[in-house]
Amino acid sequence: MAAVPEAGSPARIRPGPFFDVVALVASAGGLSALNQVLLPLPDDLGAAVVIVQHLGSWGSSLVEILARRSPLPVCWIADHDQLEPGHVYVCPPQHLLEVMPDAGCSIRPMEPGHRLRPIDFFLASLAGSYGRRAMVVVLTGMSRDSAAGSKAVSQAGGTVLVQSPESAEHPVMPSAVIGAGVADMVLPLSELGRVVADMVAEATLPVRPGRADGLS
Repeated sequence: MAAVPEAGSPARIRPGPFFDVVALVASAGGLSALNQVLLPLPDDLGAAVVIVQHLGSWGSSLVEILARRSPLPVCWIADHDQLEPGHVYVCPPQHLLEVMPDAGCSIRPMEPGHRLRPIDFFLASLAGSYGRRAMVVVLTGMSRDSAAGSKAVSQAGGTVLVQSPESAEHPVMPSAVIGAGVADMVLPLSELGRVVADMVAEATLPVRPGRADGLS
């Protein structure tokens, strides 16, 4: 795996746990990035994929668009759904998603004027429910939403991969996570899907300096 060097990047790879959930989070420019990450994934991926994106007016078509190229089945997530390996679940626009330790999901509409950051909210629940069995992939976006949530996942022992700002249509979101010092690997968009597939298959975890055992 060829990672783009960044401050705090991992020096080595160690054996780690199986990943149960791969979270893909994005904002502006996310449609193209999501397609590129999903395309290399095998149809027998051993983890569930959950997508949370800040969606614009085209958001109601996101599942249909992603399903055209994804090797995995893609669907909107609904309240009380159970996450299953080898499936892609998309959070509907203007909803808050919470995942539970039993793989169940709770989803509710965001109230008008709600100030809670939906990606941070989702990632915090992922950290609490899955810990070191969670992988987060932070993609393009114009918001800092995801920095606090990625930190929570990292502190719980999970893994954080980040799209390199140079390859992002909008670099604010990945730059915020890198700046928070919780990126395990920083990779060009063209490499992320392959690396995710390899890490899920091989159950490997990057180790950052200062976290020799991979745990918080």
